[in-house]
Amino acid sequence: MPKNGSAAKAVLNALDSPKVRAFLWLFIVSVIAVFLLIAVPKAEVSSDVMELLPEETYRAVPKSVTNGLADKMSRQMLFAVTGGEGAAELYFEKLKAIPEFRRLAGRLSDVRRRESASFLFKNRAAFLSYDTRSRLKEGEDAEAEWVLSQLYSPVAGVSAPEIKNDPLLLMRGSTLFDSGTSRMSTSGGWLTATDDKGVTWRFISGEVKKGTASAGSVGPFLDKVKAAQKAVKDAYPNVRFASEGSIFYSGFAGDSAKNDISTLGTVSAILLFIVLGIAYRSPLPFFLALLSVAVGAAAGTAATLLTFGGIHMVTLVMSLSLIGISTDYTTHFLTARMTAKEGVSTFNTLQTLSPTMLQALGTTCLAYAALLIAPFPGLRQLGVFSIAGLAASCATVFAWYPFLSKRFRRKPLIGRNFLRRYIAVWGGRNRYPAILFACLAVFAAGGLMLAGTNDDIGALQTVPSHLKADEDLIRTLTGNDMTQRWFVVTGSSPEEALQRKDALGEKLAALKEEGLITGATLIPLNSRATQQSDWELIKKASPAVLAKLRESGIAAKPESENPTLPFAVWIRDSVSSNWGRLVLGGGGGVGETSLMIPVQGDRSAKADAALQKAASSVPGTVWVDRRADLNHLFSGVRTMIEALLAASLALIFAIYAWRYGLKRAAGIIVPCILSVACGIASLGWAGLPVNIFSLFALVLVLGIGIDYSLFFGNFQKEADSTLFAVFTAMVTTMISLGILVFSGTAAISNFGLVLAAGVFTAFLASPLILRLDRKEESV
Repeated sequence: MPKNGSAAKAVLNALDSPKVRAFLWLFIVSVIAVFLLIAVPKAEVSSDVMELLPEETYRAVPKSVTNGLADKMSRQMLFAVTGGEGAAELYFEKLKAIPEFRRLAGRLSDVRRRESASFLFKNRAAFLSYDTRSRLKEGEDAEAEWVLSQLYSPVAGVSAPEIKNDPLLLMRGSTLFDSGTSRMSTSGGWLTATDDKGVTWRFISGEVKKGTASAGSVGPFLDKVKAAQKAVKDAYPNVRFASEGSIFYSGFAGDSAKNDISTLGTVSAILLFIVLGIAYRSPLPFFLALLSVAVGAAAGTAATLLTFGGIHMVTLVMSLSLIGISTDYTTHFLTARMTAKEGVSTFNTLQTLSPTMLQALGTTCLAYAALLIAPFPGLRQLGVFSIAGLAASCATVFAWYPFLSKRFRRKPLIGRNFLRRYIAVWGGRNRYPAILFACLAVFAAGGLMLAGTNDDIGALQTVPSHLKADEDLIRTLTGNDMTQRWFVVTGSSPEEALQRKDALGEKLAALKEEGLITGATLIPLNSRATQQSDWELIKKASPAVLAKLRESGIAAKPESENPTLPFAVWIRDSVSSNWGRLVLGGGGGVGETSLMIPVQGDRSAKADAALQKAASSVPGTVWVDRRADLNHLFSGVRTMIEALLAASLALIFAIYAWRYGLKRAAGIIVPCILSVACGIASLGWAGLPVNIFSLFALVLVLGIGIDYSLFFGNFQKEADSTLFAVFTAMVTTMISLGILVFSGTAAISNFGLVLAAGVFTAFLASPLILRLDRKEESV
């Protein structure tokens, strides 16, 4: 035991050596660098906006099911092209050459078209629609009257071979051709639709391979799609394109994030170089700041990869805030060195600053730690990245700055006389502080009155107009609205899932008749039990239909019953290719199977209640409205963070009142309250909504604002140099955080504006502690 104790004591003594600490930190940073060299090439850098959102959990549906169906949907793409069949053929060939496609369907060959037509005709009773079934249930006369109405209709276009081979017109009455609001039809093997201007569009559907939407893959893939469009445009100048798929939004988000990193990061670095160069009249501060930021960024990236296995582009963009915060340590250290007395070593300077710097680091990291409780993966990533990054940046200052700054010469502060006069204003009977606080209070009150909340997920990102226009056009042509609203129907086998789908389909048809929804996208295959029941109805109605046709001089073939169509046969045939995205499981016709049923129609409380009721009435069925659920979650989290901020302010006041007294506690808490209020007020004056990202920004404002007050309170004898350091720190923070206002992502822009306004207010109000302390001394 003594030997062990002596060894531990020797280790602790060794750690007291600055050189040992420097080499130890160098070793740790080297390990981080090696890890990043190995991990980064393999790491998944995502740009999918949906990955920033909470992972929903529905008790009746396993997470693997919702994730599996959502993954399938996210990899689907639909292309529409005008300009005739030649343009569509060329576009299809160009797209087919792109290796990222797992499946691509365009024009059916003549042979495959005949095979598909034969397959569908033979099994037409397997796809009977709700309307046809309802007519058959009304009685044979109702079906006969409908067949005659189609036969003599000038627009129905019933041919003699069709009526003779399909006397009940079951193909026309199937879910395959029961288009509802769709304008789609088939022509020459193509799925086509005609828009309001009479222009014909041909459709190509596809599914990309897994991983295509990742940050490193989505850009090159979409570039290939654009190259395909350009090649077609060169050959057919009048061609037009429309595309739909979540991967296009992922690509836009990735481009926006990359632009933010490259543009905003570059501008921020240039401005930092200029500001630090002017403040310290030396390039050394910039390179020291760059070193601490680089080490912090490396540590933050490594911690994020270790914790989450990947990193999001938005996390990288928002972590630009590290630049401004971590340079605070540099500015305070170098300002102290620039004004240090002769004979004071760099190690003495660090020893003097250490308690306050550690206290500041602790409060800022605690502020970021609040992000760890957020239900949003993106914000949790930011919290882990920032805590690890700030700790590493501060450790760099402690371990290396005393050695690297030895040649940094003493020099007078720029504007020292002004700094001293400004500090004196806070200590005398000058009315400036009262006027300043009155102006800030008016700004805060006015902005808070104008500010409104918006918990809609759509407000978090800017949707490009061309993608929205394409989406609206395809929705109009197809009649399908692949929104975030759907049913998930699960059964222990494909047959059970289909039976439940059929039961739900009847309820949805009734809701459509009531006008509560405009449609629902159900896979067309009916369960074998429903198929058998439909055949009984068909056999019962056939004699009356055949008799009516004979009266019209048409000799039609009687319907001959075919075996029911199994799910396993249908799912393997190419006719199901466009429906596979809505099916999970059921391979080989056995095993648990889940079906997704997207619903179209405007949102309303009555419709939502009816849809929820329909789901609860069918076993194994869950109604999922992701947008409504997320909006509700956003609202709840926003309320939670508001309470957290209020509790944090109260706790901070209580701690500092207990330790330093009421006046000093007020000197710390009042600037914090004003900075939080002005941060939110800036959104009101800018006409922007308050959301959870705004409130998480306030958590950071709170941490930074406390830092400013702490430095003023702990270094009152050097108040002018403290003011210089805090001002420089504020400017660097504004450069890195305020510049996020110009981000192309709405959530990041909102985040940046609140941070910039809050931090600037904290700087203006933080000298209050000087006035309160001096009043206390004068008493």
